Amino acid sequence: MLQRQILKSTYTIVTFTSIVTFILLLFQFACIVFLEESNIKKESKYITDKLDRILVQRERAIEVAHSTLSTCDMDTLTELRKLIFKLDYIKDIVLFETDGMKIECTAVASELENFQEINTKGFPSFQFKGRDMWKGIEMPYLPGAGKYHLTREADFGIVLDPRQIDIPFSHMTWQLFIRDESLRKSINLYGNLQEDTTDTASSIFNGIMLSYEQCSGTIRTACILVGINAKQLAVRKKELLILALVISLNIGVGLFYLLRRAQIARQSLDGRIRMSLEENSDDFFCHYQPIIDLKNGKIVGCEVLARYSDDLGAITPDVFIKSVESQNLCWKFSEQLFQIAIEDLNTLQDLPRDFRVSFNFFPSDLQETNLFNLKSSKVIRQLASAPFVVMCEILETGMKENQNIFVALQYLRSLGYLIAIDDFGTGHSNLKQLKEIRPDYLKVDKTFTDEIRTSSVSVRSGFFQHIIAIAKLAHTDEILECAVDNTQISVLQQHGVKYAQGYLFSKPLTIENLRQRMRENSHGSPTRELIFEASTISA
Repeated sequence: MLQRQILKSTYTIVTFTSIVTFILLLFQFACIVFLEESNIKKESKYITDKLDRILVQRERAIEVAHSTLSTCDMDTLTELRKLIFKLDYIKDIVLFETDGMKIECTAVASELENFQEINTKGFPSFQFKGRDMWKGIEMPYLPGAGKYHLTREADFGIVLDPRQIDIPFSHMTWQLFIRDESLRKSINLYGNLQEDTTDTASSIFNGIMLSYEQCSGTIRTACILVGINAKQLAVRKKELLILALVISLNIGVGLFYLLRRAQIARQSLDGRIRMSLEENSDDFFCHYQPIIDLKNGKIVGCEVLARYSDDLGAITPDVFIKSVESQNLCWKFSEQLFQIAIEDLNTLQDLPRDFRVSFNFFPSDLQETNLFNLKSSKVIRQLASAPFVVMCEILETGMKENQNIFVALQYLRSLGYLIAIDDFGTGHSNLKQLKEIRPDYLKVDKTFTDEIRTSSVSVRSGFFQHIIAIAKLAHTDEILECAVDNTQISVLQQHGVKYAQGYLFSKPLTIENLRQRMRENSHGSPTRELIFEASTISA
């Protein structure tokens, strides 16, 4: 059972730390994606700004060409060369024949001896504002290999080199395109995609994890779409992703270590007791051992006994009491146990007015240092007004350890509590202390009754007679904590002992069993009849 519970709780810790580690990794990944998205937006803005400058320069070149380029004279070409020198992104300005695509002259190459016809591969790639536009065409007279964008209006054309745009997205998927909403087509101008057209601009990046679209402020239909997939992100942010993984794993391992230590502490004896008291759980509960009137066998009271059982199993009183004391949890334990007993005993109906309920107090509960807690305790006041007689039970050995309990006992007596000294005869109390405490009952330890016989001359039986004599001098009643046979009962009665408790009469009972036993007891079934069936189980 215990091993099963430990394995179950360990599995819970492993599951919890795995989930936390995964969530932390996702959070860090989301942060990386967010940063990358910010970078994409920043770089997209940079490109669209450059695109705007290119388009502005193209419009400037078109405007000048309109006003000056009608013939291929040297003055005109010289002016155009000066303009191209000023415009960073314009590669050339050309003059075509009125019909066809043969070039008569260019600003770069001057007047061509043999008109060169540009291979446009058919119709323009697209038209915009009445202008024919081609993308990716060759200009043979220009030095170096390359494909250019050509915009023609009337008889002149503006040549753009798309490489001038200087795209910084080598690690991403990107595309400059013109959106033609009337045809619901996107004309790709420049980028690292293979498709020429697509149904919608947004579908360019099908399968892309992260994308961002930015359009030109000059021409709203000219846009750039930038995206990145998981593989590209892993390459670009490899160091950050590795760092995120290491951080997540370290935190996960650290969290597992801390939770495992907490689990071990919780599953230790002291940890189980401490957590049960701190959480005010139902791990602690009460059993009640009847106190019997030896004259008639009737139940006249009971002693409240603490019991403990949690999901890891039960712990015996002699073990958990030591744990409570070693952790200085005595008063917290006492208050919780008293509260449990109050709730239990309130379920008993028609209790006799003189029904005695005995509660065990730790010596530290009665110290002057705890006097404030004692006097301010709500539970102590509740007991004082309970429908039964409350008996404060203290160990005789505790009287020597703690000489400052008299003020606390006087306070309890002022509330109507009776006082009993438990295990009397095993400690070192004297008549002076008895007179100061003035106990109402002395509970004689079973060791003094084990050897009692009618003809006994044992040392312990002799001590027993002295204890009886002391009790009479102190004007107290005696409660014997155990008797094992009828002979002992007879001897006890001969010495005037009125009350007894122990397994001979009844083992400690749950509140339900105590209620049933008292019901039987009130209908003429005295507990003393059990003497003839009782075994010799010790208390």
